[in-house]
Amino acid sequence: VTGYMHDSTEITHEFEGYDFIFYTDQSMIVIKEDDTLRGTWEGDIYARSIKTEFNSAGDPVRKINGKWLIKESNWRYVKAEMKTATGINTLQMKKRNE
Repeated sequence: VTGYMHDSTEITHEFEGYDFIFYTDQSMIVIKEDDTLRGTWEGDIYARSIKTEFNSAGDPVRKINGKWLIKESNWRYVKAEMKTATGINTLQMKKRNE
């Protein structure tokens, strides 16, 4: 996560050390040190959206849960927005160089 705005508050620092891995079977994991959480994702290419869910996650990972509208993307990064009851969250993720 290279950027996360929760409404108008910058909270990118909360995601420091987290790696998100998306698999083709629509499962995903998030890893931080020795801790791993499992989740799911579902993409809609026509709506340019992705829905993510980590059922047992606490903060900050639970802030990834929801339906995100893809605003910009390529093979290296994605920028997305999610409407909430209080505003709009924005998320930026960058593919890690391996």
